[in-house]
Amino acid sequence: MLQGPLQISFRNMEPSPAIEEKIRKKVEHLQKFYHRLIGCHVMIEAPHRHHHQGKIYHVRIEATLPGAEEAEVWEPEPGVVYSWGGEGA
Repeated sequence: MLQGPLQISFRNMEPSPAIEEKIRKKVEHLQKFYHRLIGCHVMIEAPHRHHHQGKIYHVRIEATLPGAEEAEVWEPEPGVVYSWGGEGA
């Protein structure tokens, strides 16, 4: 169980209860593997005036873990599209 509240932020788009529920389920699933998760902030952003087919969003997840104050942060390469899928995605 998170020790603090799960924070979900939307930028340049309207909040979506369906997306919020999906995020909550994914964080619950994550906690099955790492039960010491202190906090989690998920940010979803729709880029301004994107000209792509379909919907492309920027998603940033900040997880707070005990003792991880000095952890290295991974940033995706600009212009590379990442996705996760499969059963339950």
